[in-house]
Amino acid sequence: MKISLFVFVAALMPFMCLAERTERFNSYEAKLFLAQAKQRGHQLTFVPDEPGKETGIWRITWDGGKNIAELLIPNGFKLPDFRQKIRIEMDIECAKGTNLLSADLRLLDSTGEVCALNSRRGNRYTGKITAVWEFTKDQNFKMAWGQNVNHKLDLPAAITNWAFLIQGNKGEITLKELRIFTDPQPAK
Repeated sequence: MKISLFVFVAALMPFMCLAERTERFNSYEAKLFLAQAKQRGHQLTFVPDEPGKETGIWRITWDGGKNIAELLIPNGFKLPDFRQKIRIEMDIECAKGTNLLSADLRLLDSTGEVCALNSRRGNRYTGKITAVWEFTKDQNFKMAWGQNVNHKLDLPAAITNWAFLIQGNKGEITLKELRIFTDPQPAK
């Protein structure tokens, strides 16, 4: 039996030409992991919504190591089809005293190129925030590496990881919910 990365809940709003997919993180037990967690002083913990439940939140803790944590998804999380634009949102809660400087999204395209986007890099975020990554099919990505680098996302593509940068080397963030909007309307 194949285990999916997220519990799937879909809502379709045909009059707005907007499809939203809201995901609660599930335990996905041994699959999600932090790159070099032990060496970097990081810990990843799954906290279920209720004891025994498969859905819940993921908590990343920094304890005196490197200030960047990379949450990896083996085999990636395939992006849904979209016509022109996609917006990915993640609800994050920073523990008291934790300043999140950036949350980067990394995508692997069909040719082996990695394209990266950051969510408002350069500010300090505390408390509850929503990180937002939005891009179009024909967007030129400034940060790209890997095979066949052309700074374009060749579809199909998948989310391979997120990188979270905090101020200092101690702190904690909680990843609460992931939302994916295909062909969203401009915010009013």
